[in-house]
Amino acid sequence: LLFSKFCLDESSCKANERPVRCNNWASRNKSCDEGSCQSPTPQQNCDDCQCFVEDGSNEACEVKCVCVDETLRQPDGGCRDPSDCPVGSPVDHLLPGRRK
Repeated sequence: LLFSKFCLDESSCKANERPVRCNNWASRNKSCDEGSCQSPTPQQNCDDCQCFVEDGSNEACEVKCVCVDETLRQPDGGCRDPSDCPVGSPVDHLLPGRRK
């Protein structure tokens, strides 16, 4: 039953998102795993996610969807290329030759 829950949660991630399974979301957040238009570099010094379904433990793990590499969380909640961020966002260093 626990495995089925994870499969269901993982399949609910949208385009350009991947599932991250953690038992410690209270001490870390999604910004540890993804950047956004306003903060393009993922947060550093986060606690590691520790959730191992394979070991048969009954840890209270939760799956959250985070942006895949090379995409950023946009103001509308989607994950897209940094070039889709609003003008003025601090992402120019990610856009060589694409925006001045």
